[in-house]
Amino acid sequence: VWAIDSISGTSTFLAGLPHYAIVVSHLINGEVSFAAVYDPAMDELYTAELDKGAFCNGKKICVSNNNDVKIRVVANISHRAVKEEKILEKLIDMGVNMYRNRNSFAINYCEVAAGKYDGVVVRCKDTFPELAGSLIINEAGGKFTNKNGHVICPEDRHFVGGNTKAYDLLKDFFRS
Repeated sequence: VWAIDSISGTSTFLAGLPHYAIVVSHLINGEVSFAAVYDPAMDELYTAELDKGAFCNGKKICVSNNNDVKIRVVANISHRAVKEEKILEKLIDMGVNMYRNRNSFAINYCEVAAGKYDGVVVRCKDTFPELAGSLIINEAGGKFTNKNGHVICPEDRHFVGGNTKAYDLLKDFFRS
């Protein structure tokens, strides 16, 4: 099965802003085997193939190796909800540096995979970008799962990912 999101970050695209994406994932027996995310604004093509690594414009990428206490988090909460707002407040109280932007979720996942950010917390309406993002982050040496720590499936709406330290903190935190 091919999963294609021809304009990931539709509201960003419609507003004339950069960092929307074209996202393609190939699933075999429900497992993502190939993923590509293209950011036209930066002319960056992120790709990953199962067990073969993750790349940006053909150059191998990997998640950050941040051992600091503070973890940068790209917090994508697209549908406001009290529970998610409380999670963000707790992360701020813990001293986590958070960044929010209007980028396509897929681009944010690629930036985590490339080590620009350490982790990501997401609540979203569909899983098109997450299918690609999960493979790209995992192939870059990180982890990306649903909030319960399982491989993502189309019904999931809450996700965590990042380097090992960020992922462990965020996964455990999400459960609290």
